[in-house]
Amino acid sequence: MSGSDDPAFISGVVRFDRPLLGDLSGLRGVHLQCHIGTDTVSLSRLGARMTGLDFSPASIEQARDLVVRSGDDVSFVESDVYDAVSALGEIATALISEGLHIAGLVEHDSVPWEALPGQMTKDDRGEWRLTDRPWRLAASYTLQAVRSA
Repeated sequence: MSGSDDPAFISGVVRFDRPLLGDLSGLRGVHLQCHIGTDTVSLSRLGARMTGLDFSPASIEQARDLVVRSGDDVSFVESDVYDAVSALGEIATALISEGLHIAGLVEHDSVPWEALPGQMTKDDRGEWRLTDRPWRLAASYTLQAVRSA
């Protein structure tokens, strides 16, 4: 096994976000716009019960093939992100019934790849930021949900 088929593999994006994620053990997660599922599977390998959603049938097929090869317990749903609540009905209902709500959106001024070629600079930690006034544009976001008190 190599790459994302390897049960120890964690994607670069998830490794990058790892310090912000906290302990995922026993948590449920939905990864919207999951593409081919490598980040979704990586989150599962950190202990979360994950479901990935993407609008592309080809991407979902690749994601499902990945978990067949790797043995990871992750499910994938084909749907437009705007229809996520109805497409994920049972999962969304379970998350809400468990008392979860959206707590906020955290903006990050860096990403682990050169998202805007020629306009970004790589720092000594391997993170890419806008070269000119990086504070003016968030490079990525993390949506946080918390359990209601």
